[in-house]
Amino acid sequence: MEVSRAVLDRIDDPDLVGSACLVDDSLVARERGQLERAIASASRARDILAANPDAPPDQLVDAMGALALAQSDSGQAAAANASYVALEATLRARDLTRTATGAVALNNWATHLASSGQDAAALAIAERAASLQRDLDPLRGAQQYTLRTMAFVLTSMGQWDRAGSLLDEAEKKARSHLDLMKVLTNRVRLYAESRDVEHLALAVTDLEQALRAAHLPPEDPWHASVLLGRGWQALLRGSPGEALEYLDRSIGLARASPQWDLVMNRGILRRAEALTALGRFAEAERDAREVVEWADGQLGGFAHSFKSAQAHRVLGQVMEARGDHEASLREWRKAYDHYLDTVGPTAPATRWVAARLGLPGPTAQTR
Repeated sequence: MEVSRAVLDRIDDPDLVGSACLVDDSLVARERGQLERAIASASRARDILAANPDAPPDQLVDAMGALALAQSDSGQAAAANASYVALEATLRARDLTRTATGAVALNNWATHLASSGQDAAALAIAERAASLQRDLDPLRGAQQYTLRTMAFVLTSMGQWDRAGSLLDEAEKKARSHLDLMKVLTNRVRLYAESRDVEHLALAVTDLEQALRAAHLPPEDPWHASVLLGRGWQALLRGSPGEALEYLDRSIGLARASPQWDLVMNRGILRRAEALTALGRFAEAERDAREVVEWADGQLGGFAHSFKSAQAHRVLGQVMEARGDHEASLREWRKAYDHYLDTVGPTAPATRWVAARLGLPGPTAQTR
């Protein structure tokens, strides 16, 4: 249900029905991309319900959840995280943590943290969500969307075997073409990050077949993930020229659809690597700096993110290839700080950067 803004503004002292209308208004506004309105309505509903001792707990929880979702979509990453912390406290105070509502809140929180590049924090919350889902429904177990989130962040952290097992479980639980495509996209990323060329080729083919089964037209942004996978394959095979062709096409498709900015920027980073391998350093630096600017702009109040780590690492590689060793060290130091705070000292990416900075191994590292 959508309630007009004029009606809402006339409610000087809304009752519980008015608060529910505000939550509905927030959700509809969010779906339409009207994020300022979504945040304002959810905030107002939360404040009204929190001040009303007779308010049903589920209404306050709904308002707080709607606010966190809208803040996340608007790029207010740290604010959304704070809202999820407050939501969990509210659930605990009302003895609702071990309920289906609590499981949904944990899953949404984990998804938000993962999309914000807070991978280790996302894993901790997602594991709690999966454990609660198993307790609430032992027959069905953990939900496939939570398993996907866990696999996504485990891939970033270099725990590839565990990520693969979770994706296998998620694939068995997929109930739609969209579910399957999301699993397969994660699998493409897993094998690319682990540099498993043979399985990467199979995963890309599986994803391509899934898109065909879903009858998606060639211009659909989902095809950007296939092209990105092909570009990754070519890079790992040592064919940067071929990679460049695939990556240009992937970036073009993803750039046309704003919600595909993560895929687009992954493609731009891979293209920077391909251009570096081809000796086209100016273009590579341009691409890498574009992603650094995007990733750092996505921090949303957090100090570090995995996305920023990846961008600074690649920019460092470009600068090293250009012969600017001091610039490369500056970028790698930034990457190291981002990695250390988001995936920890033992992740392969953290260790790679640490080695180039001449830092001690993970057992000796302290924060």
